[in-house]
Amino acid sequence: MGGWTFGVPKNGENQEWAFEFIQMAGGKQWMQRSLERGNAPPRVSVLSEPTVAERFGWAPVLAATMKTAKLEPRNPIWPSMDLQPRGAISAVLLGQKTAKVALDGVASDWRRTLKRAGLNQVMPDTTIDCDIHPGVPDIKALLPYMSEFWRTSFVHRGIDGFDMMSYPLGAPITCRPDWRVAGERPGSSLEAMRTQALDRFGIGLAICNPLTGGQIAVSESMGAAICSAVNDWMIDKWLNKEPRLRASIVVPAQAPLLAVEEIERLVHDRRFVQVLLPAACEMMLGRSYYWRIYEAAVRHGLPIGIHAGSMYRYAPTSGGWPSHYLHDYVANSQLFEDQLLSLVSNGVFVKFPALKFVFIESGVSWLPSFIWRAIKTWRGVRAEVPWVNRSPADIIRSHIRVTTQPFDAPDQEAVERIVEQIDCDEMLLFSSDYPHWQFEGDAVTPPGLSGSLLQRIRVDNPLATYPRLKETVS
Repeated sequence: MGGWTFGVPKNGENQEWAFEFIQMAGGKQWMQRSLERGNAPPRVSVLSEPTVAERFGWAPVLAATMKTAKLEPRNPIWPSMDLQPRGAISAVLLGQKTAKVALDGVASDWRRTLKRAGLNQVMPDTTIDCDIHPGVPDIKALLPYMSEFWRTSFVHRGIDGFDMMSYPLGAPITCRPDWRVAGERPGSSLEAMRTQALDRFGIGLAICNPLTGGQIAVSESMGAAICSAVNDWMIDKWLNKEPRLRASIVVPAQAPLLAVEEIERLVHDRRFVQVLLPAACEMMLGRSYYWRIYEAAVRHGLPIGIHAGSMYRYAPTSGGWPSHYLHDYVANSQLFEDQLLSLVSNGVFVKFPALKFVFIESGVSWLPSFIWRAIKTWRGVRAEVPWVNRSPADIIRSHIRVTTQPFDAPDQEAVERIVEQIDCDEMLLFSSDYPHWQFEGDAVTPPGLSGSLLQRIRVDNPLATYPRLKETVS
């Protein structure tokens, strides 16, 4: 129970009058009047009266509590925390924010206040890695997981090595030097993954995102066959052999109807926790062409993971085709900006208010300036998209999650500034991006993140984003 305390200055004038006022305000008659006005009087004799107990069932309980209560000084950070929900309630009543957005803002403000006060939570042992890459084998190794028609087709046509060119096997970014084994595909060894990532970084659960050419095949049916084979290979060679692993359902985005069939085929296996799409498909991801996939994901409580990479149906930059892989890879941040604006402006989150997207390997440092520009432009042209009935910043913070590798910030000061500007502790998800080369040694976490924020990034945010993970942790 909280309350206020009267005080009389030691050197103040009229101390006797002040004392008389305190006697009057704390007297039984005044306390009874206060009770009639809906207050809880801090006087046991009033709360214990039979007539009061009859009218107010809580009064005897409060009276008993007061007999054993200890007087504690008020926490100095409470006044600021007390004001934050009041402002949120006012914003809801005035129609300026939804209740969820307002309460999310209060939660974020409280965490910052507790962080400044040094009241950080203790980080548990379990860390959830939201982006880890088993090396998908060549077509020959996938043949046992295909129908007879596709086995015969691939063999007779001599098709093998169906890899995504967004991550060339020999490119330095694809595998850290000390994790690369000559003659082996990056990430192809489960034992190496255990030693180099799961055990080394203390990972309790890891979400596997297999990168396969099946998602970029021009042939819809061939792409679907490869995606299905990769999913079954994941079950057989990885999920069944390592209890810490979970996976994304790899679907052919070039064929939304077939993608939905693949989701329905695998959704019974609770180890699949999201649906995976490449960042650049045949159309912008906000187009209704893809809404069947989103509808299926919502129906089964699965987020949509968007991983860096392209079908290369068109140039990966707004200015045309790059000359070097360096340009192609760096341009992914521009690609994610385009897709994010497409999702917001086409009303995907109005149509699917429960849907979340996870931007995987998108980088993070582009977000603050993008959010600012999206708000500014929306205010000027919002008449064009009347269904976008709240600020893009609120929509993004509610529906978009971003993995932490690569973070794309040079030092601790920059990381802290970016996190502050994003202004939403719920958006960041821990990832190692193993075996991709994003950091050196054991520096898997960007510098400058506090203990309480790390707790959210490593555990709380993934559990909130992926409902199926809770079934394991709880």
